[in-house]
Amino acid sequence: MKNLIKYGNECIKELNAIGIYPNEISEFKISNAKSYWGQARRRNGVYSIKISKDLLEDNTPEKSLKQTLFHELLHCVD
Repeated sequence: MKNLIKYGNECIKELNAIGIYPNEISEFKISNAKSYWGQARRRNGVYSIKISKDLLEDNTPEKSLKQTLFHELLHCVD
């Protein structure tokens, strides 16, 4: 299983390198949901990101996980 926090932080660094700065992310959580790949939620100005556990499976392409993380992180930009 892929390490969600590692990939989340890696994606933040890649966004920062091109001048995109998401707001504070309090946590990356693994979701059992089957109805979505990812979700960004804001509470009191701080975001949490949930990612489907299916994207973290070893047989799922890394590109799919990173694209979903980038998508969710972009929701965290003002």
